[in-house]
Amino acid sequence: MIESTALFFGLSWLALSFSYLQTGSWWRMGFAVAAGALGITTKSTTFVVFGLLIGGLASIKLMGAAPLRVLGLERRFNRSDAIKAAVCLAGCAIVLGIGIVWLKFSDETKQLNPLGELLDSEHLAQFNYGPFDLRWSKTLWEDAILRRALPELFGPLFIVVFACFGIALASRPHARLAMICALGAVIPLLFVANLHRVHNYYQYANGFFVIAIAALGCGALLQQKRLASSVALLSTLLVSQIWQFQTDYKPDIEKDHTANSRYATGQ
Repeated sequence: MIESTALFFGLSWLALSFSYLQTGSWWRMGFAVAAGALGITTKSTTFVVFGLLIGGLASIKLMGAAPLRVLGLERRFNRSDAIKAAVCLAGCAIVLGIGIVWLKFSDETKQLNPLGELLDSEHLAQFNYGPFDLRWSKTLWEDAILRRALPELFGPLFIVVFACFGIALASRPHARLAMICALGAVIPLLFVANLHRVHNYYQYANGFFVIAIAALGCGALLQQKRLASSVALLSTLLVSQIWQFQTDYKPDIEKDHTANSRYATGQ
């Protein structure tokens, strides 16, 4: 699927770029740029959050490396961190440039056909982003996220994920990563709100970050040697997901779709 392919390249870009910021390994940055270029050209609307996260982390690292003298505090210039952050931001710029060139090329290709012309970026902009007030509407947050996306990810007991988030925030080693994951889950909803309202498969990428939040919550309990609580939390999520599969996905997989008009059109 296009969505899962874009997610794979986005996650590869995220992991390799983050690893470069930690280690300074040049080959990791090279592979990161390659993965980012493939991700943004596969599906730019899916890649956006991964690009913003790395760009944001690199910018924070660059500010942290800068010299500072304020209120009696003094910090020296950290040359190594500054170089790594600057190289990472340059990688972000290269990937963004490739995405812009690809978008322009794909628009020009679509405009060669009278039907394709209706699907270029200019014509799809309103549909992709939706009205501004959609970003804080009941339609997006209650109907699309609470009643659709979270149950599809975690089943009827999805509320447990919020407990995981609270547990992760209360744990100092996990809190920062939990906040990054929360941003990763929310930013796409604010960026292309209407796509997330209309299509449930768009939450595929958000799902990665929400699952990571669940893992961080369970991991925080394990680190605190609260094994029984961690197992209970994880078991609740697993049972809920199995229930969701058995009652929702499995019947649809086993159903005979040959009489469906869309199936007939596809044939």
